[in-house]
Amino acid sequence: MQSAVADSVLVIPSVARVARDTLGTSPTESGIWHIGPLSIDVTSTIPVVEFAALVAVIIYVIATLAIAIATKRSTNVSEAVLKEMKASREQEIAPYVDIYFDIPYGEHFIFLVVKNSGRSVARNVRFRFDPPLKNSHGEDINGIPLISQGIKSISPGQEIRTVFDVSFGFFGHEDLLRPYHATVSYECASGLDPAETLSGNEKTMEIEKVLDLSVYKGLEFIEQGGLPEVAKQLGELLKQHEKVPQHLASIARRLSKGLWFLNPELLVATVPPENEPWRQFVRSKLKEFRHVWADVYGGDLDALALGLHLDLRRVCRTIAHQITVAVSRAPGEIQEGVIERLAEISKQLLEIPRIRFLSDGGRSVRQFDSQGNKIVELIDEVLRKIDEAS
Repeated sequence: MQSAVADSVLVIPSVARVARDTLGTSPTESGIWHIGPLSIDVTSTIPVVEFAALVAVIIYVIATLAIAIATKRSTNVSEAVLKEMKASREQEIAPYVDIYFDIPYGEHFIFLVVKNSGRSVARNVRFRFDPPLKNSHGEDINGIPLISQGIKSISPGQEIRTVFDVSFGFFGHEDLLRPYHATVSYECASGLDPAETLSGNEKTMEIEKVLDLSVYKGLEFIEQGGLPEVAKQLGELLKQHEKVPQHLASIARRLSKGLWFLNPELLVATVPPENEPWRQFVRSKLKEFRHVWADVYGGDLDALALGLHLDLRRVCRTIAHQITVAVSRAPGEIQEGVIERLAEISKQLLEIPRIRFLSDGGRSVRQFDSQGNKIVELIDEVLRKIDEAS
C-alpha cells in the first residue's frame, strides 16, 4: 500500500504538491487526506486523473492532426485556384489565330480569311491543309506567300483576306466540295507578360479545324443595294450633271435658229409611227441588248460577281418596256410575225431580272446565260425579217 502511494505521488507529484500547498495538509501513510470532516483516498483518485489527462492529450493530438490536414487541404485548394486563375488569365490575353472561308452576304466572292481575334501578338504563323487548297481555275492556293511562307506576326484584331474563288464557278465543281483539314500553328508568350516573347520564352499553339464550303451550296439571299451601289448612283448623277451645260448650250444654239422640233433632249423616249423610222428604232434597241450581252458581259463570271448582273437587269427592263411601246405603235406595214417575235422578246427580257443567283453548283448562272442566249437568237431572227422587208 505504501509503495502504491509513493508511486502515485511520483507519477503526478504536482497533484500532491498542489494539494499540500493549497490544503495545508499531507496524506497519511495509507494515502488518505483528512480535510476537516472529509477524507480523500489518493490511491483511488490519482488513476482517474491520469486517465483524464491521457484522454485530453489524445483529443489534443487528434484536433492538431485535423487542423494540419485542413491546412494542407486549404493550401492545395489555394494552389489549384491560383493555377486556374493564371491559366485563365493567360488564355484571356493570349492570341487566337483562325483561318476560315467567308462569303459576304449578297456577294459572290469566296474569301480566305486569317484573323487574330486574341489580345496579343502571334508570331511565326504557319498553315497546313489536307488536301491542298484548290479553286475552280485550277490554281494552287497553297503556293501564295500567305500560305507557303506564313505570317511573321499578326496583331490583335488584325485580319488578312484574299479572294479564293467565285461562287458561280466553285460550286459547279463537285470534286472541290470536300472538307479541308486545316492546321494553324503560331508562337505566343508563355507567361502573363507578352514581352516574354522578346526574350525567347515562347510556347507554340496549334489549332486544328475543318473548312467545308459545301454548307453554302443552295443558300439564298436577297440582293440589297449597299454603299457601293449608292456610290455608283452618285457617280452616274455626277456624270449627268457634268453634261447639263453641254445640253443647255445645244438647246440655246437650236433655239437661236427658230422653234423647230429638232431638240430630242427635251423629249421623253418616243417611238416614231412611220415605217422606216420605226424599223430603225426597233433595230437600235435590239442591237443594244445584243451588244451588252455579247460584248459587255460575254459570259464573264467575275463581272457578274462584281455587280454587272444588276446593270444587265436594268438594261433588260428598259429595253423590254421600249419594245412593248414599239409593238403597240407598230405601223400597219409591219409583218404580223415580226410583231409577235418582238412581243416574245419583250417577255423574255423581263424574265432575266427574275433569275436569282444561288450557290447551286452554277445552275442559276447557266439558266441566266441560257435565257440571254435565247433572246439573242430571237433578236437575230427579227433583224433578218426586218432587213428582208426593207
